[in-house]
Amino acid sequence: MRYLFLLLIIFSFNVNTKVPEPSYGLPELASEQRIKELKTKKRAKVMTQSVARKMTNVLEALDEAGVLEQEKALLKKAKKEKEANAKDAEIDKAIAKGQRELDELKPRLPSLKSYDRSMFYYYQSYYNLAYQDKIPEAISNYLKVVQEEDTADKLRIEAYYVLSQLYLSESNFNSGVEYLLKWFKNAPEVKPDAYVLLGQAYYLLADQEKSKNKALASKQKAFNNVLEAKRIADENQIRFRENWYSLLIAAMSELELKEEQIPLYEEILELYPKKKYFVNLAGLYSDLDRPGDYTSLLKTAYTKQLLDKKSEFQ
Repeated sequence: MRYLFLLLIIFSFNVNTKVPEPSYGLPELASEQRIKELKTKKRAKVMTQSVARKMTNVLEALDEAGVLEQEKALLKKAKKEKEANAKDAEIDKAIAKGQRELDELKPRLPSLKSYDRSMFYYYQSYYNLAYQDKIPEAISNYLKVVQEEDTADKLRIEAYYVLSQLYLSESNFNSGVEYLLKWFKNAPEVKPDAYVLLGQAYYLLADQEKSKNKALASKQKAFNNVLEAKRIADENQIRFRENWYSLLIAAMSELELKEEQIPLYEEILELYPKKKYFVNLAGLYSDLDRPGDYTSLLKTAYTKQLLDKKSEFQ
C-alpha cells in the first residue's frame, strides 16, 4: 500500500505529465486553535420554553416515523408487501403532525432568539430532505442554519456538509465545492470519504468549465484529493472502496497517466477481481507495449473464467 502511494507521488513530480504538485487543490483544514475550540466544552444553549415544547413534539413525531419505517422494513423482509405499503400512510401522518408544529411556530420566527430560529431551520430542513423530497426548500433552510449567529457549532458544520451534498445533487458544483471547503476548514476530524467527495465535485466541475485550462485545473484537483483519500485510507488501514478506485483511475486517465495506473489496477484486482479490471489492465499493457504482462494477465483472467468473447483472447 505504502509502495503504491510513494510511486504515485514520484510520478506526480514528472514534468512530462499533467499532474500538479501534491498539495495543489487540497482543502485548508481546521487550525489547531479551531479544533481546540470545537472540543472545548461550552455551556449548552437553551431554547425558549415555548419553542422547546414545540421541538419536543417535532422530535416525537420523527421518532414515531422512525419506528414505523423499521416496522415497514421488517414487513418487506418478510415479503408482506401489502402490510408494508400500508405503513406509508402512518408514516405520512406522523410527519404531518410534526410539520404542523413547525408551521405553528413559523409566524413567530422574527421575534425568536437566534438559537431558537436555528433549531427551527435545522428540523425544517430535515423534514424537507428526509420525508418531503423538497430539495430547494431543504437548501434554503440549511443556509439559514449556517447564517444564524447562535447556531451550535456541531449543527453548522453538519449543515456545511449536507449543503455541499445537496448542491452537488442539483449539479451546482461550484456551490457544492464552496460549502465542502467550509466544512473542511471547520471539521475536527476528516476521513477519506470527504476527500473523495471533493475529488468527485472537482471532477464533475471540470465538465462544466469552458476554458481548457480551468478544466485541467479541476481534473488536477480531483486527482490530488482522491489520492489524499487513498493516503489516509492506507495510513489508517481503511479499505478503499471500489467506486473510490474508479474515480481515482478516471482522474488519472484524464491526466493521461497510463503507466501510473498499473500498480493501482494490480491492487484493485487483489480486492475486487472483476472482469472489467482485467480487461482494462490488459488494454494498458497493450498500449504500453508490454506483451508478456498482457499475455500473462489474460491467462489469469481465463483461469478465473472471466473471458467469454473471442476478441478478449486476442
